[in-house]
Amino acid sequence: MQHKAVPTRNIVAAVIGNALEWYDFLVFAFMTPIISKLFFPTDPSVPGSELNAILMTTAIFGVGFFMRPVGGIILGLYGDKKGRKAAMVLVTSLMAVSIALITVAPTYHAAGILAPIFILIARLLQGFSAGGEFGTSTALLIEMAPNGKRGFYGSWQMAGQMLALLIGAACGTLITEFFTQEQIAAWAWRLPFAFGLVIVPIAIYIRRNIDETDAFKQMKEDERQA
Repeated sequence: MQHKAVPTRNIVAAVIGNALEWYDFLVFAFMTPIISKLFFPTDPSVPGSELNAILMTTAIFGVGFFMRPVGGIILGLYGDKKGRKAAMVLVTSLMAVSIALITVAPTYHAAGILAPIFILIARLLQGFSAGGEFGTSTALLIEMAPNGKRGFYGSWQMAGQMLALLIGAACGTLITEFFTQEQIAAWAWRLPFAFGLVIVPIAIYIRRNIDETDAFKQMKEDERQA
């Protein structure tokens, strides 16, 4: 455990990256009714068609949760080997790829069955990176905490998630408030994801400039001396 003062940028790096991870994860859920009509075939004349599209979209959203433990294990091991800082930069980079895939994804009308496959791949990558984010950011926050403040510093991980929830809900509300249904279906649905993509360079820059934890440095030193 560290005893020196913790630079504010370390906390900001953990919170902003964590918020970005969960923002993208949650925005997809908020946009499910819209995404379902764009990426799966629907026919108002066919009973249950729109419901089936929503169920399929929900299933794709759920797939991301199955990838979270996989990402947590693999990226956690990477963090133990290369450092919390390196792992957090990698996690954010992976999430950037998944955000970009969704932002530019072709609709079912344009690409047919390839459209939902495109989204599925993006969601798998989202879940993988989100799983890694939870462990690596929590490890960084707790390992850098001064004596007697591990709980307080660790709580910033959850603060990032709640920030993502608020921003994601606000973006969804603004989209439906200021754009028509036609505009949303045509292009405006991509804006919340594009917003997340804009934040990525800032998150990566901040994370590249954080301090590695003393706990990790000591662990690597012990390995060298063993």
